Amino acid sequence: MSVSSNNMIVMQGSMMKKKGGTSSGEGSCQRSFLLRSISLKWVTRYFILHQDGRLIYYKDRPSKHSDGSNDGGTVLCANVADCDIERVTASDTNSAVDPSHVANSFFITAPSTTSSSSSHGSTKTTKTLLVTNGPNEYKQWILSFRQLRASMLHGWIMRRG
Repeated sequence: MSVSSNNMIVMQGSMMKKKGGTSSGEGSCQRSFLLRSISLKWVTRYFILHQDGRLIYYKDRPSKHSDGSNDGGTVLCANVADCDIERVTASDTNSAVDPSHVANSFFITAPSTTSSSSSHGSTKTTKTLLVTNGPNEYKQWILSFRQLRASMLHGWIMRRG
């Protein structure tokens, strides 16, 4: 089965994430989010960043013959152009967090997938803390997100222009 150009894989690999998610309005404090997440369990998941902007994670690595669908996966970010990537800094942590995690960690903040009937000017988001398997993978993930996001935003601007 061939994979369409929209389903091409930009980056893939295992990362640790905190089990469970946290939704918040804009202006949430990263430090309080991280402190709340300390008691949550870390799990390793397999992440795939697709050319069409989807970031999907799986409990286990999907088969080589995957058609790029979400089968068995959870969409963390439907479109990287709508998501924010932030480094985890020492000020975001306290002594309960392993310092090695800070160097290889980032937050991804995505628009919440749940719909709300009320609109009080507060955007609901899901913030997820991810830890890569070392500094090289960290750099590859961040670079892949940024390049894909810039490419998608550039395409959007060109279509509007």
